[in-house]
Amino acid sequence: MPSQIIQGADKALAVRLSSESTGDPFDLSSATEIEARFLNADGSCQHYDLSTGGVTILSAGAGKFQVNLPASGTSLLAPTDNTQDPLLYQGVEIHVEIAGKETIINLPSTIDVQPPLFPGC
Repeated sequence: MPSQIIQGADKALAVRLSSESTGDPFDLSSATEIEARFLNADGSCQHYDLSTGGVTILSAGAGKFQVNLPASGTSLLAPTDNTQDPLLYQGVEIHVEIAGKETIINLPSTIDVQPPLFPGC
């Protein structure tokens, strides 16, 4: 089930990376950078990373970290459009740098971006 993000609200998004082939946790102990990318409604991207505090490692050995999305950022995110496929949600792209090598991990159907129910209240 995707994590729900309400546009215009702060969101701490917990992420756990694991090996696709073995299921073992992705060890982040030696990571020098972790970057999470999100799609905005205008087609541009938002980037949150370890070096600027947008990403916080929770458990390096378990492959767990948190992406801290401020309200100003969530308000720009593209809302989920699953009118064609009710199980289709937005993805997140993760870039991890370890020993100068970058690994890109796509997390499809990870987030469900919704507008607030009562934006005028």
